[in-house]
Amino acid sequence: MASLHPSLPRHDLCYTINSIPHQLTVYGVSRWGANTCLFDEEDNLIHRMSWAREGYTCLPLFSPAEFEELKNFATAFVLQKIAHPPTAFTLEKYHETINADHLHHAVTGKNNLCASINRLPCLQHIQSRLGEYFSRPLQAVNPHTGIGEFSIRLVRPFRLDYNPPHKDVWIGRLRRGINLYIPLAGSDEHSSLALLPQSHLWQESVFQYTQGGAQTD
Repeated sequence: MASLHPSLPRHDLCYTINSIPHQLTVYGVSRWGANTCLFDEEDNLIHRMSWAREGYTCLPLFSPAEFEELKNFATAFVLQKIAHPPTAFTLEKYHETINADHLHHAVTGKNNLCASINRLPCLQHIQSRLGEYFSRPLQAVNPHTGIGEFSIRLVRPFRLDYNPPHKDVWIGRLRRGINLYIPLAGSDEHSSLALLPQSHLWQESVFQYTQGGAQTD
């Protein structure tokens, strides 16, 4: 079978999520990381937390009413991105409404589902709640860019609607921050954000990662 990107080196990835095998082909120039651990070198907010070794935790952030307000906002936000919106739409049925890849890509686009964090109806609550949890004032602003953004992640069941395995810390502007993943609808073992516990403690030398311009099939 001919390569989709004959000018770029090909890498065939095989990995499992919850014992379910996944395969992905990546095209691009790659290199191995240095013999160092970025977690030990970076200023971070979690090094004193009880879950620092695992690298993540689950927190109750919203009351039922607050969660419903956030979900309604996200539903309206996604709906306005659909060219021919249905009369009855829910996030749970997104994959039935947008069942073709070209329709999904038209909705998500490149940064199409990102917007200013100030549009979130619960922003002050989130900042206050997390500030209490970490015992320090926090702001939803990227210190490298001075910009605060949120992103809505739409993953259809049994589709490759997610990024290849990666670490956000490899992107300079995403360092020294905390990522929040807030599941709103249909988040289960087939669609939720996959994490590899303790991988932030690994030496960079075990990773082979692609450089700018890499593509997936």
